[in-house]
Amino acid sequence: MENDRLFVYGTLLPGLAPPDLVPILSRIGEGRESSVGGLLFDFGPYPGLVVHPACILFPSAVAHRLRFESAWSQARLQFCPVDELEDASRSVRGLLHELPGDPSILAALDEYEGCDFERILVKVQSVEGEDLTAWVYVISRVPASAKLVESGSYLDR
Repeated sequence: MENDRLFVYGTLLPGLAPPDLVPILSRIGEGRESSVGGLLFDFGPYPGLVVHPACILFPSAVAHRLRFESAWSQARLQFCPVDELEDASRSVRGLLHELPGDPSILAALDEYEGCDFERILVKVQSVEGEDLTAWVYVISRVPASAKLVESGSYLDR
């Protein structure tokens, strides 16, 4: 499945990227405010997103999807108040970028994100309310030491 958008919410945001990624990120241009259903966690030097299963568009295998559903269930039970457990309206705010047709950009970002994060396709909602498809880097497990970013914005941490 092809896609030409990238949703960023943490250290890939303008002004937060490590110096060696700035030239790569400058090639994706300005982003527009958007959000994705999920929970955002602060791990100190970087955040991690646990995406809501309803937003996942393209996990290739059932076992793959089950990992993300399990992470979502674990995160909600561990970090959300009991009265919010049925409420799936939490979202993570970030920027949606249009990607140029250069596969080296995602290859470089994949290397930066390493094995702790996985790039998957999700449904993102623009600030104008438009549903779009985008790549995003997510985690499939939440360490006990994680801190929930209540606002859903890494800039607010």
